[in-house]
Amino acid sequence: SGLTKGREYDVQNTGRSDEGRVLRPDVIVHLPDSKDIIIDSKVSLKNYEKYYSSENSELQKQFMFRHVESIRKHIKDLSAKKYEQMKGLRTLDFVFIFIPIESAYLSAMSFQPSLFNEAYEKNIVLVSPSSLMVALRTVETIWRYEKQNSNAELIAATAGKLVKYTDTQLCS
Repeated sequence: SGLTKGREYDVQNTGRSDEGRVLRPDVIVHLPDSKDIIIDSKVSLKNYEKYYSSENSELQKQFMFRHVESIRKHIKDLSAKKYEQMKGLRTLDFVFIFIPIESAYLSAMSFQPSLFNEAYEKNIVLVSPSSLMVALRTVETIWRYEKQNSNAELIAATAGKLVKYTDTQLCS
């Protein structure tokens, strides 16, 4: 995505909530103005694998139901973690749940179209490899513009000092 580890994102940082509870998000993506996006990728794909491997349509339906229920449970558990209370973070109002297999994401959304909105109501955004990459490329673009603006400000300040120095020298 073009982001630099340790500067624009961190992996497996440990922090504490206001109550002292240990929190360890998978990835923290840093935005300009000290904002952060939490990405969690601990989604179980066990039932999706069973769905995909099964040739029995009735079993497939059961496994897909369990896959969606597993995602729902993860949404509930993640919402309860309250990463927004992690000291030192200024998270946005939502957390990304990363489903690492595009077809597992698409199958769940197709089987239960309301799942995305259910998650969103709990300040959780479900993302797949393609949608996460789009989001991360957007963050990279924001950082690039931030760096360009900072460099432009530095150039303008340096040019102002140079003009002032030149004017002082000419007047002397």
